[in-house]
Amino acid sequence: MESADGRHCYIYRSKQKEGYYLFLAQENDFSPVPEAIMRYFGTPEKSMTLYLNRQSKLAVSSSREVLAGLEENGFYIQIPPTLIRGERYH
Repeated sequence: MESADGRHCYIYRSKQKEGYYLFLAQENDFSPVPEAIMRYFGTPEKSMTLYLNRQSKLAVSSSREVLAGLEENGFYIQIPPTLIRGERYH
């Protein structure tokens, strides 16, 4: 069930890129994700389904960023925090 406060999202992890996660607005609908991103991301593996609202706490990304990405693009990609800070990720 979707509401003005939140929505379900479907989270997939990359089998090839450690720490990369793809959040989708619709389960198994990768059509909003550009082909180049899917090639880089590699084979997705379903991780979980989550009800997300603005107050939700996530390990890396802010729930507001994820919700905005889902609303505007139909997806949100989370990269490892070490890459966000500019460090090398091993």
